[in-house]
Amino acid sequence: MLELKEKNYNKWVYEQPHNPIGLSICVAIMLAPLCFTLPPLFSYGDRSFTCSRIDKTMVNCEVVFQPLLPLPKQINVYKNVRGARIEKTGEKNKYYVSLITSEGQEEAWVAENDEALAIVKDIQIFLKTNQNKLLVDTQSQGWWHTIPIIFVSLFVVLVFPGGFGLMFLPLILMRHQVIFDRSINQIQTCYVTPFGVREKQTYSLSDIEQVTVDRVEDSEDSSISFSMKVQDKSQKTLLSIYYGTDEMKARTEAYQLGQFLGCPVVLPETNRM
Repeated sequence: MLELKEKNYNKWVYEQPHNPIGLSICVAIMLAPLCFTLPPLFSYGDRSFTCSRIDKTMVNCEVVFQPLLPLPKQINVYKNVRGARIEKTGEKNKYYVSLITSEGQEEAWVAENDEALAIVKDIQIFLKTNQNKLLVDTQSQGWWHTIPIIFVSLFVVLVFPGGFGLMFLPLILMRHQVIFDRSINQIQTCYVTPFGVREKQTYSLSDIEQVTVDRVEDSEDSSISFSMKVQDKSQKTLLSIYYGTDEMKARTEAYQLGQFLGCPVVLPETNRM
C-alpha cells in the first residue's frame, strides 16, 4: 500500500513502505545456516587445567576456558579432589579425565588416550606429594582453526538457503513509487530497488481526468471502507490508496490532491467538487 512520503508546493511523492515482516523472514532464511555452522566457534579458545594444594589434606583443581570470541572467561572449580580416572567419551580415541571429589565424580577434561592416562598419573602423583601447584595440561585453538568453519559458513550462506534469501531480498526491498511533479508537468511511476529504478513510466499532468474516492461495503460483515484513486482520461488508474474505515482522511487527502493537480474530485455521494 502506498503512503504519502513527501509533500511540498511542486511535488507530491507516494511510496510503498518496506515490509518489515518480509524483510525479517528473508534475513532469517539467509542467516539460518549459521545456526549450524557457527556454534563450533564458541568452543574454540585457550584452556588450562591446574591443581592447587589448599592444605595437607585438600587439593582443588581448576579448569579455565578463555573463548576465542569476545566472551567472558569460564572457570570450573573442583574442590577436595581425591583421585582421577579416565572414561570413554563416545568419540574415537577421545577420553574424559574425571576427577573424584568428596561430592562424587565429575568430568573435567577431554584428551586422547595416552595423554589422558598421563594426566591421571600426574594428578595421582601430585595428590601423594607435597607440591603446592600442578599445571596439568593446556589446550589452545587459535584463529587459524576457524578458517574451515568460516569458509563453510560463507559457502552455505551464499548458496542455499542463504542464496535463496539473497535472491528474493531485492524483491522485498523494491518499493512502488508515484510522483506528481508540477514543476515539469509530469507524473512518474516506477519501482525503486537497491540496484536502481525499474519500470519507469511518465505521464502528463494534463492527462489526469479526476481524483475519485470510492466507498465499498462488505456484504458479509456490512463494514464500509474507503479508497482514493487517480485516473487519466483513458480511465487508467495511476494511483490507488486504501484508507480502511477512515473516511475523513480519504476525503481530505483527495480534496487536497485534486487542488494540487487542478482536477475534479469525485466523492461517493456527489458527482464532482
